[in-house]
Amino acid sequence: EELGLAYKYVLLDPKKGENKTPEYLKLNPTGKVPTLVDGDFVIFESGAICEYLAEKHQRFIPKAGSPEYYHCKQWNYFILTNLEPQALRVFSVDFFMEKNDVSGAIKKMALDILPRFLTPLNERLASEVYLCGKDFTVSDVFLITALGYIRHSNIVSDYANLTKYIERCSSRSAYKKVFA
Repeated sequence: EELGLAYKYVLLDPKKGENKTPEYLKLNPTGKVPTLVDGDFVIFESGAICEYLAEKHQRFIPKAGSPEYYHCKQWNYFILTNLEPQALRVFSVDFFMEKNDVSGAIKKMALDILPRFLTPLNERLASEVYLCGKDFTVSDVFLITALGYIRHSNIVSDYANLTKYIERCSSRSAYKKVFA
């Protein structure tokens, strides 16, 4: 949506095993979603897909090889390996798990860890419009998605810059279209 490209969206229902068919497993041997088919090229994992599209179309990512490019990658991996797993734990407990001691401990652990990751993001956004500077990048796609997992809660309300950032990103037309 951010790139403004035409695409065909195929919804798979895991409850019906549509992500485990032999045809889909040829595209993505993990059976997870998403998977992107771009002509003869197939790639899975959302982070890899977003970086591929940004680099292929030379938009939403700094010039390859530049210091800004590697800082963008740094934020990408920070979000995907640190913030997103904790935010996803909160989301999973709140919406999909039975409420018991185990799920309570999982959520408490995530809530205890999240400030470690939210604080530097909030500080970064005190002086930047977007995570990598004045321009929206693939890092922002990852960050707004990860923050979306905890948007139902009041976790981010203690972080004024992140709250403003969410408002900025969620006002983008591509965001509105995806989450309409």
